[in-house]
Amino acid sequence: MNEGRISIRYARALYAMAVEMKSEKAVYDQIFTLSKSFFALPGLAEALSNPIYTKKQKYDLMITASGAKVPKEMEVFFEFVLKKDREEFLLFICMSFQDIYREEQKLVIGEIVSAVELNDKAIQKIKDFVKQKYNQTLELQIKIDPSIIGGFIFEVNNQRMDASIKEELKNIQIAMTA
Repeated sequence: MNEGRISIRYARALYAMAVEMKSEKAVYDQIFTLSKSFFALPGLAEALSNPIYTKKQKYDLMITASGAKVPKEMEVFFEFVLKKDREEFLLFICMSFQDIYREEQKLVIGEIVSAVELNDKAIQKIKDFVKQKYNQTLELQIKIDPSIIGGFIFEVNNQRMDASIKEELKNIQIAMTA
């Protein structure tokens, strides 16, 4: 059995349990935190698959990497993953769960980069635009990058809109040298 099939199967089981317990959002938030931990701490996956560590140590590591305070559903799920010796698939399970959750909740991930912090009104306009265009709710990741000088760069559904001053200056430079 390949890791994709295993991961999807476990992610679907976790989602079904979360739906049954009416805690989809809480579980999603914990899974999101856990998946960020995998990327922030490259040794996490290695530690979870290392047979030297006990199941209790791995369980504690999973809890800590999930944000320390997790819903009961997550505790039960972690115990099940460890019982079945599937901890090495945990990152893939997290990614699969997020995909399932976003699809079920009609949620799309977007990122906006701006030179300065955006106010709540601007953020709401962006979310309303995405809701109208894609009929999906936007989960917006915001980054501040003063190097773009002004304007913004917005990415959603594999589409990119670069309305930054840095990009405009680059285009002017290209036009002048052509």
